[in-house]
Amino acid sequence: MPDLCKKKDYLHFTSQPLCGSSFRNWFKILRENNFDIYCGFIIKAIFVTVAIITLTPLRILEKTKHSKNIEKMKKSSPIFIIGHWRGGTTFLHNILSKDKNFAYVSMFDSVYPWICLHKNQFLKNLVSNALPNNRLSDDVELNANVAYEEEDAISNLCSHSYRHGWAFPKNIEKYFDKYVLFEGISKKELKEWKKTYKFYVKKNSYKHNGKKLILKSLINTGRIKHILDIFPDAKFIYLYRNPYEVYPSTLNFYKKSIPIFSFQQIDEKEVEKITYEFYKKLLKSYEGGREFIPTKNLIEISYDELVKNPLETLEKIYKNLGIKEYEKSEKDFKKYLGKIKNYETNKYDLSDVDKNKIKKELVPIFEKVHNVKIK
Repeated sequence: MPDLCKKKDYLHFTSQPLCGSSFRNWFKILRENNFDIYCGFIIKAIFVTVAIITLTPLRILEKTKHSKNIEKMKKSSPIFIIGHWRGGTTFLHNILSKDKNFAYVSMFDSVYPWICLHKNQFLKNLVSNALPNNRLSDDVELNANVAYEEEDAISNLCSHSYRHGWAFPKNIEKYFDKYVLFEGISKKELKEWKKTYKFYVKKNSYKHNGKKLILKSLINTGRIKHILDIFPDAKFIYLYRNPYEVYPSTLNFYKKSIPIFSFQQIDEKEVEKITYEFYKKLLKSYEGGREFIPTKNLIEISYDELVKNPLETLEKIYKNLGIKEYEKSEKDFKKYLGKIKNYETNKYDLSDVDKNKIKKELVPIFEKVHNVKIK
């Protein structure tokens, strides 16, 4: 069976998010996966280990200097952007990050959560230089300061993260079920995850002087009830998109991204399988989880609506969620939208087999959850 990992992927050892982990967490992840690293990827594991050891003094310094002040921070409920991968959530996140009343987690903050309070431009330059100028899946701009998902931070702070399934894809389904759907998770593990998530949000609130955070982690789409256990007043913006567009884009995203982050080989057929299965599981979990969100704290919008009428959609989001002063940020929104006005999304040609499978497996759950008919 065809393997996604090509020779060029062996050389992507500088793109490993786990470089920002602690040695204890890294060792625990390795042990959980029986140190099962493909021989061609050993150099990546060595690089991660060396990077972690090198950054240890900075981790100790930051913890010693800031831990007490972080703990004193009052817990503030963020605004969560959720949805399925490739559903347009990055687009929305990038727009909302232009509102100066809010703060967000940057790529540097997420990859290096232990040292994100250091004002170290040298490290940020290293991160930026190690990254491609644009994301592999869709050409969206990348640098150390862009708004980013916080899940890499959680994966570097503790072992309870679905992200580790990308590093060890032989166990990716186990990681998804356990840390996205929270099936089979122990009380101790759940407690540790909640403690870690709460700490990281407080740390970023501390960094940004108490500003409300706009967070985007699509994994949260499947664990709303547990997010609300930590942040009862959290607000949610749920973005959905036609599965005929989401499926091929997600598959492309997985095929390009997982091999680079992985320490194991993964078969192409397996990636196709999980793309279908994870889609269905995530939407079913969201359908059950949204019942726990107070109506005033949730808004559901379509990707098409956002793209066709971005400013009107943003104003609608602010109004429905009771977020004030939209007008003060409208100028910044317009500026950003003007900057990316020529951006074009990827186009995919679906085979008849894929079209029929999407129609059979994904369309029914999409229409049920969103109360929308696909023509």
